[in-house]
Amino acid sequence: MLKKKYYLFFIVTLYAFCMMQFPVWAQKDSIEYFKSYEKPNMGMFYAGTFSRYIHIKTQSSDIREKSIKFSPNSSAFAGINLQYKKYFIYLEAGLPNTYKVSPKETNVRGYAIFLSRFKKKWGVTGFVSYNKGLLMESTGNRPYADRNDMRRFSIGVHYYRIFNSEKFSYVAPNAGSNQQIRSAGSFILMTTPAFQKLQSNSSIIPSEIAKYHFTQSGAAIESMQLYSLQIKPGYAYNFIWGKGQYFFSPAVYAGIGTDYHILKTNNNIQGINLNMGYRMKFITGINNDLFYITLECLLESNRGFVYNSRISNTYREGSINFGVRF
Repeated sequence: MLKKKYYLFFIVTLYAFCMMQFPVWAQKDSIEYFKSYEKPNMGMFYAGTFSRYIHIKTQSSDIREKSIKFSPNSSAFAGINLQYKKYFIYLEAGLPNTYKVSPKETNVRGYAIFLSRFKKKWGVTGFVSYNKGLLMESTGNRPYADRNDMRRFSIGVHYYRIFNSEKFSYVAPNAGSNQQIRSAGSFILMTTPAFQKLQSNSSIIPSEIAKYHFTQSGAAIESMQLYSLQIKPGYAYNFIWGKGQYFFSPAVYAGIGTDYHILKTNNNIQGINLNMGYRMKFITGINNDLFYITLECLLESNRGFVYNSRISNTYREGSINFGVRF
């Protein structure tokens, strides 16, 4: 599996390099690539589903059944978005009867905030999330067990450097704030510094399998902190039809980085470990003077190796968005 990640990273980098080097992919600079809208404001409705897993797995092949998986109490969601001038207002809520466990049966709760700002050559997306308790997969009649003793906090920033901003628009498919009228792509460098903390007032790893994870000492792990830096080169392309009205926009990133980890046990254990990850996003839809409608799919996965354990953090999201300009 490790080799496959390196192969993916190499293929994406080589593909992006070729797209930049060979002029057959580029149009003449005099050709118009973007168009602004007479009605710059938009009201939008959106709905979708998401899932997140934190999978802590021993690397020893003969005891893989000792792995554990945590997740928030995720659900389908719906919301509205008002884009007025340079201001964005979001209101969003989970849909009833779509949670993994009914909110009436668990105290597990989660909160998240995202802030984004994009211009032609660069973009920034900041994120903060907090989980008061997590669900842990378990055997027996109930598919999930409450871990109300656990807390998860993460904060970070995605920095995007867009290299072909004269012909490629990142915001056209992702926000509909302008229209790209000719097909074009760009190499994009994504850099993510982040901090994540997972803690428990007893132990993150249940005592009966603690000896199989991390340092294999069997000691209770009260908290795990990860200070991360990851660099993901990638490539995005806007396929355009109908003079900009119809589009399909795939984007793929893959890269590696490092974590500085701190494990709080009887004695703090510190060190540096490797991480790697990928991000894939696909958007297709219609973007014209009257409305903006899209189908979106996002898959993001990051993996780190801390002593004898592998920690995977996977996020999936799918949504439909419908906006009307005014």
